[in-house]
Amino acid sequence: MRQMGIAKELSLLLACIATGGASPAWGALFTDTTFDVADYSAYVYQTGGAVIDFSQTLTGGNPGSALQVTTEVPATGVERFNSEEYFVNRQLSYSPETQGILSSIDFSLDRYFQVTDGFPIASIFATILIVQDGNFYAHSVSLPVATGIFQTGAASGLQASDLYLITDFATLTTDVSKHPNFAGGPIQFGFATGWFSSPHTRAITVDVRSDNFSISLRAVPEAETYFVMLGGLVVVTLLRLSQFVTSND
Repeated sequence: MRQMGIAKELSLLLACIATGGASPAWGALFTDTTFDVADYSAYVYQTGGAVIDFSQTLTGGNPGSALQVTTEVPATGVERFNSEEYFVNRQLSYSPETQGILSSIDFSLDRYFQVTDGFPIASIFATILIVQDGNFYAHSVSLPVATGIFQTGAASGLQASDLYLITDFATLTTDVSKHPNFAGGPIQFGFATGWFSSPHTRAITVDVRSDNFSISLRAVPEAETYFVMLGGLVVVTLLRLSQFVTSND
């Protein structure tokens, strides 16, 4: 049985040499179900005329507390009204340079929409944000058009090429040719909410809520990590071999 144990250790060592070390692993990095607004940096933009307020609602979530954004839009008669709110979590930061190059990201976010007076809604989205080097990047997931209920928007295996640089914050216009650097400097994470109507003809109140925000990362450990693991396996295997030889002298 002792010889079988050594054989297994040698097999593990050879497997690590062949694969370059351990494979990347999934890790839940962040989940927010309470949405204390003090945890977020908020950036609010609009094309004009509306009163936009955001706060933590303690009972209007899915369930419990959530982040609620209320937009009071007057009857301006403009051709198009746009508003966007960007919430970046202050506690959530990841540095690919020191913690491992990112290979992909998962995200999930529950969204709720309600508009007064039966104002028609054409589309609903859940949008993840990445902030790096002062630039904002976004990826949006389309949801069924339904009001007064929470729906979950989620995406798995997002690559850097799936996130686009935001070039107009009031309209969430993006440049699809520019992306974050998954091997670069520190990254912060968040999400966006917003509303647009075209044409806009009457006063409305828009209630948008966000809950159960989750981010998971897949990171590739740096080369140093592989060498440390490999070195440890070599030492352990040599020690076990030495014990086996000594016990048979």
